[in-house]
Amino acid sequence: HPTIAPEEVIACPDIDLIAVGEAEHSLLETVGRLEAASGLNDVKGIWHKKNGVVVRNEPAELPDYDQYPFPDLDLFKVENTFYYRNRFGVLKLSRGCPYSCTYCCNPTVQSCYSSRSKYVRFRSPQNSIKFITEYLKRYPNIDVIAFLDDILFLKKDWFSEFASLYKKEINLPFACRGRVNLFDDDTASRLKDANCYEITFGVESGDRYIRNELLNREMTDEQIIRAFQTAKRHGITTRVNNMIGLPYETVSTVFATIALNAQLDYKYSLNSIFTPFKGSELFDLCEKNKWLGTEDLPDA
Repeated sequence: HPTIAPEEVIACPDIDLIAVGEAEHSLLETVGRLEAASGLNDVKGIWHKKNGVVVRNEPAELPDYDQYPFPDLDLFKVENTFYYRNRFGVLKLSRGCPYSCTYCCNPTVQSCYSSRSKYVRFRSPQNSIKFITEYLKRYPNIDVIAFLDDILFLKKDWFSEFASLYKKEINLPFACRGRVNLFDDDTASRLKDANCYEITFGVESGDRYIRNELLNREMTDEQIIRAFQTAKRHGITTRVNNMIGLPYETVSTVFATIALNAQLDYKYSLNSIFTPFKGSELFDLCEKNKWLGTEDLPDA
């Protein structure tokens, strides 16, 4: 929220400092500066109040993902989570998404940076395998891995090398997420060979106008149907994501979603209620048309 609505957050009288954008390096430098009682005026990514005036520093540049250390797995009691109790390991090997879906704050986050070509970053295949290996050493009871990357096979060359290394050195069954317009027989074959058993695709709406014009999903019915058929042909089960309660939704558009889903041979369906998150294009649309509630949320 400090990244997508920084002015709103820094205006809070109880907040003295925020980080805009990725902040691992910014926060580390900030702690050092505070310990040394030196100024923060040139710490990239940090906004702070100085004598009642807000100093707004530009976001830090995005480093290669391999420069980040692995997460400290002892900070949280992963053993108490639903996933771990069901012997799932939950990992991400990348940051960012190149697409601009209007219900997502991703385009707003991406716009923070001058070098957008570096916004989507993956750990190198070798570094990714090392990360997974370290995770499994810490949690040896894991039977299945769920990769929560927006699109695991976004970069074909990266994925080809990663899949080969994963099969050789890890080989646990895994699930991942993808986009239908990037999914083909070659990708499905590599996924299956690396022991992928399930993939999640976002359909969101069966109505072409809502899906492509309103949500900016940029995918056809034919691409959607073909992707699910391809996954089945390669022995990979599928999940489908849909949204309801979207702007301009009607009874007929809801039934269009049902009709499209009926043509997809999936195993699970996740149907989410649309929420206009601040920082998304659809939030601005809802605000412009006065579709947002005005009452304050109750205190927790």
